[in-house]
Amino acid sequence: MSQLILYYTEQRSSKTRSSAHYPAGASRLEPLGVLSCAALMGFASFGVLKESIESLFEGIQGGNGAALMDENWSSFWSMASVVFVKLALYALCKKVAHIKGSDNKYHIDPTIEAVALDHWNDCLSNAVAAIALLFTLSNEMLWILDPIGAIIISLYIIFSW
Repeated sequence: MSQLILYYTEQRSSKTRSSAHYPAGASRLEPLGVLSCAALMGFASFGVLKESIESLFEGIQGGNGAALMDENWSSFWSMASVVFVKLALYALCKKVAHIKGSDNKYHIDPTIEAVALDHWNDCLSNAVAAIALLFTLSNEMLWILDPIGAIIISLYIIFSW
């Protein structure tokens, strides 16, 4: 969703607009898209934070923790592959974000920088989930690592955006 918002605002801000219809300029849509993504990421992270705390509280109160529904390795390998793909996309976005302007100086494109941060957040969250799953598959008593990891990643995303 965040990448759709950034794509839309990037497309709208880059087109030439009539100054009669847009006296402040259409280029102000781009920072508005980044702010919208920050709000979206913050709200989503608060939702994950709430669910993680509830899961942690219910698991501790129940005494037995979260039961694994599927004990195969396909989930782990799927998350691990997403980590590598998102890491590559993050590196690509960081490389492309530096644009040479008309003054022959390099400037950072805020939209691509926001997409890079989104890829980085996806990379971190999938890495933490994969590690938590790996530990849980090795010992079911380590189920607690999943909600704790989700809380840490959610707090990181809230503060980084």
